[in-house]
Amino acid sequence: MLANEKSDLEAALERAERLLKSMENEKSDLTSQVANLETQRNSVESSRKKLDAECHQLRDSIEDLEEEKRNADLMTQRANEALHRTQSELAVEQEAKSNQERACQTLTRRIVELESQLEDMEQQARN
Repeated sequence: MLANEKSDLEAALERAERLLKSMENEKSDLTSQVANLETQRNSVESSRKKLDAECHQLRDSIEDLEEEKRNADLMTQRANEALHRTQSELAVEQEAKSNQERACQTLTRRIVELESQLEDMEQQARN
C-alpha cells in the first residue's frame, strides 16, 4: 500500500512539475506579450505627441495664413477703392478734355470764319 501511495504521490508530483513548467512557459509568453504591448503603447504615445505638436503648428500656420488673408483682403479693398477713385478722376479728366477739344474746334472754325471775313473785308476795301 505504501508503494502504491508512493507511486501515486510521485505521479502527482510529476504532473505538478509539468503543470508548473507549463505555467512558467505561459508566464514567460505573457510577460513577452506585455513587453511587446508596452513597446507598442509607448510608440503610439510618442506618435500621438508628435501629431499633437504638428497639429499645434498647423493651427498656428492656419492662424498666420488667415491673418495674411485678412491683410490681403484689406489691401485689395483699398486698392479697389483707389482704382474707383482714379477711374472717376479719369472720367472727369476725359470729359474735360473732350469739352476743351470741342471748344478748340469751335474756336478754330470761328478763326477760319473771321479770317474769311477779314479777307472779304480787305478785298472790299481794295475795290
